[in-house]
Amino acid sequence: MQGALNIPLNEIRSAFDLLDKNKEYIVYCHSGRRSSAAAFLLAQYGLKAFWLRDGLVAEKVEA
Repeated sequence: MQGALNIPLNEIRSAFDLLDKNKEYIVYCHSGRRSSAAAFLLAQYGLKAFWLRDGLVAEKVEA
């Protein structure tokens, strides 16, 4: 996606100055655990952040 940033959780604090406080951010990971931590850190910095609660894990539903 155009304008998307890939910032690993362990580097997020060093990337704060790259982020615009007038934008909203959606963060995601495989399970939702790291992205919830990232969203918390972004919010502590004053940014509006959302995360995908269950991450990108897909479950197959059988009929």
